[in-house]
This record gives sequence, C-alpha cells and structure tokens, in this order.
Amino acid sequence: MSDGTVNNIIQQLNNKNTKYSKILYLFKYTMTGKFIGIFWIMFLIQFIIYPIFIGPIIINDTISNLWSSIFTLSFGSEFYIWTYIISMFSHGGLFHIILNSIVLFSFGIIIEQEFGKKKFVKLFILFGLIANISQIIIINIAYQINIIPIYGTVDEFIMLGASGAISGFIGIISIKSPEALIKIIIFPFFKFKLIYATIIFIIGSLSIVVYYGFGAFNIAHIAHISGLISGIIYGIKIYGVHSIQYEFFLVYYKYIS
Repeated sequence: MSDGTVNNIIQQLNNKNTKYSKILYLFKYTMTGKFIGIFWIMFLIQFIIYPIFIGPIIINDTISNLWSSIFTLSFGSEFYIWTYIISMFSHGGLFHIILNSIVLFSFGIIIEQEFGKKKFVKLFILFGLIANISQIIIINIAYQINIIPIYGTVDEFIMLGASGAISGFIGIISIKSPEALIKIIIFPFFKFKLIYATIIFIIGSLSIVVYYGFGAFNIAHIAHISGLISGIIYGIKIYGVHSIQYEFFLVYYKYIS
C-alpha cells in the first residue's frame, strides 16, 4: 500500500461492517496498526517468552539486570544503544500497553493520514529518541547537582514505553487542530479542547517534577514533556500558529472583553 493511498484509510475503516474487520484492516494496511502490533509482540516477549526461556524478571525483589538491559533505558546503561529504540516498543504492564495502544490509535492514524507511512515512522522514532535522550540527560544532571531530587533511588530509574513518541504526535495535532475536542480516559464524561489539555498537561507534569522529583510515581515526565514540545515545534514549523492565535483570541473575547 503506497503512501498516496493513506488518505483513504479512515474512509475504508468507516466502511467496514464489524469491529473485527476494522481491526484487521488497521493491522494489515496502516503503520499505526503495525506499531501497535509490535507493542503487543514485544509485550509477549517481555513477560512470557523471557521468563520461560531465559529467567525470572524479578530477582531478590529487584528487576533483573539482564531484563532491564534488554527492554529498558536506565541510569547506568546510557551506552546500551539498542535500549533507546527497544524501550520505545516495550511496556511496564497491561494497563501501560493498553493505554498507549489506545492513544497511538487515536492520534497516530491522524499523523499517518497527514504525512504518510514513511514520515510516520521517522517522526515516531525522532520524537521517541528526543524523549529518551532528554529524560536520561536530565536524570544524570539531577544525580550530579541535586537541584531537584530524584523520586526514589537513581538505581531504580528505568524508562520504557511509547509515550514520548506519542506525545510528539499529540504536539503536532495540537498545533494543526488546537480546537479539536478530546475526551481523557480519567474524565470520560468531559470534553476538552486539545490545545488547553496540552498546556495543562505540560504545566501539571512540570509541577509534579518540581514538587515530588524526577521520575515521580514511576512516570518519565520529562520524556513526555520533551516529546510533546518537540511535536509542537514541528507543528509550528509546518502549520504556523494562526489557529492557536485564533483559539486564544476567542478566550480573550469571551472572558475579558
């Protein structure tokens, strides 16, 4: 399937009669679906194949160094080059992978439709690398100068998941369609404009880092923020800021004028 036909994906999905046929079409013809498939294959390797054929994931109440060095980017393994990529497709648990699969489907299909398959892959890897590198640099700086503490111990810090790359996609769409209404899983009965949700997310994540420390609640906040900001910068380069200016003008007109 060529990039030129990607714009027909959503229409084709809408034409399918059953949820099964839609899912099958998604995995067969879209990079979004294929990446979600890779998530689940990697999840199978992490939590079923590895324990059966290699060894336990948890040893003496700590994560196995071998398991960690294969699937996660962690403090002390900065020169394990493969982990910068593999960690993007690995996940820490069932809720983690389900959430990332849902969010990638929601935003990834839009990016793929807009830019095509090849650009989708390049942007995913780019934003994921920016997120991973930013987080590991910040953790090392925090360990050296201790201006903002690290949540827990630095030896426990590990990073895995596609959230940084997906955040980049959300950043692009926040610039392209800032007025788009979205629902957030933890607030299913409310709709938010995407640009406001993005801004609140950045402010909230920074506040958590400052108050609790880096890696608070086992979340790589800096990876999310850096991925999101990278996407915003890319979106501004492609689309400009006219839609955002209009959106904030509406707020000003409604509440201030």
